[in-house]
Amino acid sequence: MVIFSCSQAATKPLIKYPSLNCTDVIESQGRYLEERAFAEWDHNFDDEGDEQDDTVYTGILRCFCDQRALVPGFKKTELFTGKRSTGLVEEWPVCETYLSDTFNARVLGMLMSFVIVATNLVLRMIMISLIKWIGEDTHSQ
Repeated sequence: MVIFSCSQAATKPLIKYPSLNCTDVIESQGRYLEERAFAEWDHNFDDEGDEQDDTVYTGILRCFCDQRALVPGFKKTELFTGKRSTGLVEEWPVCETYLSDTFNARVLGMLMSFVIVATNLVLRMIMISLIKWIGEDTHSQ
């Protein structure tokens, strides 16, 4: 059950943020990439900065945040300025949720690997102990 739960939680961000060829997206969006990434973030977050339940990501935010994460000194809480759907120009940490989601997915994926290896080691030790306890390693009774 733990492995199944972790597997679902680890694949959730992969489903939530579509996979695109970011090189093509960055080239096609050009200097408007930050503006369009902010607009995608604005579409999926409410006025308090909380993610809505019915999010629809196109991949622009993912490509933008992946590109920004490569910049030395970048912090996931870095504020970006953009025009909200309400008409107000505001600053928000548009990459924070995406980068947190992808980090959590990686950690859960690694945790699943460790749980599987640990479970196999425990089962192996139990089986060896049972075989030694029975004492009949080559004969059946």
